[in-house]
Formats: sequence, C-alpha cells, structure tokens
Amino acid sequence: MGQTSIDSGGTYHLLGEVTNMGNTPASFVDAYAIFFDVTDKVFDVEHTYTTPSDLQPGQKAPFDLTISSPNSSLIRFVSLDVQSDDYSLLSSQSLLGQAVK
Repeated sequence: MGQTSIDSGGTYHLLGEVTNMGNTPASFVDAYAIFFDVTDKVFDVEHTYTTPSDLQPGQKAPFDLTISSPNSSLIRFVSLDVQSDDYSLLSSQSLLGQAVK
C-alpha cells in the first residue's frame, strides 16, 4: 500500500502509488483512507487525488494522505480505497509493528 511517516511538524503521512491496471484511461483517481487507532476506533478519514489525477493504462502516480494531529502516533490500521470515475480498488493495511518515522 505504501509507507507511513510522521514529519518534524507532527503531520502523519501515508504515501502510496497507484497503477492503472485497466485497458482504458482512469480519470480523477482518488485515494480515500479510514485511519483506526489502537482500540480499533475511527481516528480520521481523509482523501486526496493522485498526481496527476488522470492515468493512462499502465501509468503510475503517487499520493500523499496527511493527518495533522498531535495524537497521530496512535494510528495502527488503515483501510484504503482507491477509485476513479472508471475503477475502484479496496485494500487494508495493519500498521502494527511498523516503524513510524
């Protein structure tokens, strides 16, 4: 799915990359994430577009989902949905045991 980090300003980042695996262009590619804390409660919900937001078949694009919270170190699980006007993909990742920088 990607890498997580907390920058020097305390902002949590979920960095990822999307590939258009389809045979047609994907327009307005958007990454939605639900972040869960250590008690499995929803911590935050965020979304962002990839750069660029339109992808040709086989093209890759990065995204950076951010949360500005002093408690972002409590995030332990992320449910991620990447979709476009044309496609959708649902994925989840446990962050337990990963080093958050």
